[in-house]
Amino acid sequence: MIRIAHFEEYEPKFLRALQRHLYTSFGLGCEQAGCVPWPLENREPNSPVDGLLLLNTAPKIDGLPSDRTLYLTQRKLQTRKLLTGELHTSGLSQYKGMRALLSLPPHEELERLQKQIFRLAIAELGHNFGLHHCLDPRCAMYPPWTLPQASTEASFCNFCRALSERYIRR
Repeated sequence: MIRIAHFEEYEPKFLRALQRHLYTSFGLGCEQAGCVPWPLENREPNSPVDGLLLLNTAPKIDGLPSDRTLYLTQRKLQTRKLLTGELHTSGLSQYKGMRALLSLPPHEELERLQKQIFRLAIAELGHNFGLHHCLDPRCAMYPPWTLPQASTEASFCNFCRALSERYIRR
């Protein structure tokens, strides 16, 4: 089961669309866990948040031990420092873990950017299930710092779909 929890309120229409898309992509039940309290105290609302800290301190969502949780926030995440420079971060996940996090654009941009948001959600949850980045630019697991084909739907390629199904069945 995939559970969607959010730190701010979102349009029910957007959450239902995300829920349907995740169900279609993973073939797993997907339900909304609702709005959860912000776990980090003394943070200014407009300052970037440490995504790993947020992911690790987010409230636990009730469910089965095998359930994955996708947390949504509208707060910007801190950039990640890499050897090649800094990387803008829109999402994080625990590789083969149980939690993933997305930093979403403002409410008025959600519908326009829905395809990219769904692609990122699939990719972050894909990492939870043990998937790595893919070389197929049509695949949702294609690295986010590259430009995916704009005309493609947010979904797995055949290879990543087969791998995800194998990991899910374990």
